[in-house]
Amino acid sequence: MTLEINSEALFNELKFKADVRNWPDNRRRAQFRQGWHEAGDETRADYTAATLKELTWRNLGYRLGQKFGEAALDEIDRAYDQFAEYYYSQRQDGYKNPAATGYPTPEMYKTALLAVEAEITPRQRQILAAHYQSDDYLTSASDLAEQLGLDDFVHINREYGHLGSLIAQALDLYIPSDWIRLNAIATCIGESAIQWLLHPQMVQALDSLGWFKPGENLLQDLQAAAVIAPADITDTTRRTVVESRVGQGLFRANLIRYWQGCALTQCQEIPILKASHIKPWRVATNEERLDHYNGLLLTPNLDALFDKGLITFIDNGEIVLSGQLSGEDRGILGVTDTMKLAKIEDRHKSYLAYHRDHVFKR
Repeated sequence: MTLEINSEALFNELKFKADVRNWPDNRRRAQFRQGWHEAGDETRADYTAATLKELTWRNLGYRLGQKFGEAALDEIDRAYDQFAEYYYSQRQDGYKNPAATGYPTPEMYKTALLAVEAEITPRQRQILAAHYQSDDYLTSASDLAEQLGLDDFVHINREYGHLGSLIAQALDLYIPSDWIRLNAIATCIGESAIQWLLHPQMVQALDSLGWFKPGENLLQDLQAAAVIAPADITDTTRRTVVESRVGQGLFRANLIRYWQGCALTQCQEIPILKASHIKPWRVATNEERLDHYNGLLLTPNLDALFDKGLITFIDNGEIVLSGQLSGEDRGILGVTDTMKLAKIEDRHKSYLAYHRDHVFKR
């Protein structure tokens, strides 16, 4: 018998106070199977109202085993696969606390990279370096091929996929069969023109390892523009520039992954979009500066209007236009009073309130 599993609907039926499941992997699959089989054992006393307050992979299997009864192993595994995919989908809205979501931590990535370092080929290392040093940690296979002087991106996909497999195995990650192994390293952005965004925990692991220099290109740019002379690049200057670029890059990367395009127009030309702080950088705490809920990804015209206080948003995401913005200019700039943010969460609201009270020009 084939089980009819709708993971989202079943998940919403579950009663629990805290979801403490970790990132799906083969150990969690075994726990899920164990729980399912234990559902048929009426002598068991370890599944109580108290223990079921927390959702684990084992008691998720138990709950489903109670609902569906005994099932073949392949059907139980298929149910696990569906719930694992739903677990992933619920954690694609931004980079959250790994301890809360089960994402591998920077330390876990660092340990995995060191474990497979001897197996990483020179070409795979070049690809990873090019991705790490790309603007916003965002790139495509075609761009990587061009950077490395290759004729096409097929070689990039193959080599980077192999590296993803190594890292997935070292982390003991479970990745659904229809996902590619590069998901262990990066998130896919876009549909037609696919780009890859490095996971921030991977970025932080590479920062810690020091395999590549994220700030080198920026320092060269500053020299070329005569902003600073080569003699002025002290160790302190270099560290400050690198830390600034890494911090701002991660903030923008978080916004790209969260919004997947312009927060207002859904424009998907990622390279032109601006990472805009809601509560301005100059008055934000260090934590607020990196909080992706304190940010909007906007087209350049909307970013400028928001930064100058000529537009703002109320708590349901609806736009408010400043009285200082003329009707003619509204038309030229393509803004209307019917616009609305693509989504809004409670954690945005305190930042939006600050913008309305302290930045917006009525």
